[in-house]
Amino acid sequence: MLQSENNAKIATSPSRRLKRHRTATGSVKATSFPPSWINRTGRMSYVATMSSTGRSMNTLLQSLPALIGVALGALGSYIVTYSNERYRWRRTKALRWDERRLLAYVDYGSSIRRMNHLSARIAAARELPGSGEPLPAEEGLALLAAAEADRAERWQAVLILGHPKTIKAGHDVNRWAWTLEWFARGKLQGQREWDDAWKAAHDARDSFFNCARVDLGIAGGDLPKRIWSKEWEPGDFAARSESS
Repeated sequence: MLQSENNAKIATSPSRRLKRHRTATGSVKATSFPPSWINRTGRMSYVATMSSTGRSMNTLLQSLPALIGVALGALGSYIVTYSNERYRWRRTKALRWDERRLLAYVDYGSSIRRMNHLSARIAAARELPGSGEPLPAEEGLALLAAAEADRAERWQAVLILGHPKTIKAGHDVNRWAWTLEWFARGKLQGQREWDDAWKAAHDARDSFFNCARVDLGIAGGDLPKRIWSKEWEPGDFAARSESS
């Protein structure tokens, strides 16, 4: 009875660890471990844990350069891809605007040519040195008004899409087109004045096209300078043919 109580006290003692085993007689005998053994075992476990942690840190440090290389490679690939896509987007956008700008310049130039041609035909009917088949004012002025409306509509696209230098050249084109229109409407008179206005209108249109060519990046420089001479007029060639 006394031995059983001693065994129970040893088993419940907080200061010692117990190991129970059965004896040959079947009774349970508790064996206590000394504190020195417990401390030594704890130190061994701590050392083993620290050693494992150290090995893990060494492995991480050894693989760190590779991880950094992978991250830098991914970042570089992203930057290159982003730059290429952005350049492609800008290039596509520039080409799209160049196409629209070219169309605006061509449409406006065609409207100016049509308007000036009508003015010249009406001026020819007024006995001014115009070109083309004479067109009576009663019939031609309505066509001229429609041509002016078309010119104004085409000019809006040039104002939106055009380069400032091209727009400035276009203002001169408009001014001389309106001058020819005034001759066609009878508000201006004089053959010499008509000739000067006609030449100035063509020179202004050439200057507009030169600015447009520069804006669109067309190689080859400016258009050839227009040489005003009567040698190319059909009447002179006809006279030469008859004399020969």
